[in-house]
Amino acid sequence: MVGAIPGTNYPVLLNRRQAVTHHTAILGVTGSGKSVFCRNLLRRVIAEGTKVICVDFTNEYGARFPDLAPENVVSNARKEELFAAIDTLSTELEKFKNQQNRSAIEQSTQRLKEGFYSAVREFMESDRPLALFELPDVSNTTGILEYTKWFFRALFQIARQDANFGKQVCLVLEEAHTVIPEWNFIGVEERKAQSLDG
Repeated sequence: MVGAIPGTNYPVLLNRRQAVTHHTAILGVTGSGKSVFCRNLLRRVIAEGTKVICVDFTNEYGARFPDLAPENVVSNARKEELFAAIDTLSTELEKFKNQQNRSAIEQSTQRLKEGFYSAVREFMESDRPLALFELPDVSNTTGILEYTKWFFRALFQIARQDANFGKQVCLVLEEAHTVIPEWNFIGVEERKAQSLDG
């Protein structure tokens, strides 16, 4: 039991192991305590040996876990390099096929695969229990979605191909709706920026 439904005596039951190994959503109205509950839950699963990667679009998790000294999965230097590769890739793919620089596309794609894979692998093989995935400080929305997509591709590759290097991993999506596009609320042109497909 992790608490009670507000205003009732109905208990809230949670199997922590299943919360980590299965998809779990923590829902509630603003101010109902979702973030506080999530942080307390993360402390428990970390204490049990689970590594946590928090996709932190609010930039608040680092300050909430000062004792764990969380670092970004992707270093600032690597972040700049990867975003440059995304810019190159996007520029080339926007051209007509016969005008595209195939070599630049292949090099940028390889740089993105290897860069994100190495960043995630370094965290998995480290002793650090908690890492953050924060976005680059840019205003290019399509680029940010691409950046997020490549990060998730690396995570899924490591899960499938490398079995997370033998580690139990919990991925936290704070404000998950920000990475799940709702086509009903944005223009048709924005569909090209599908964030998490593939």
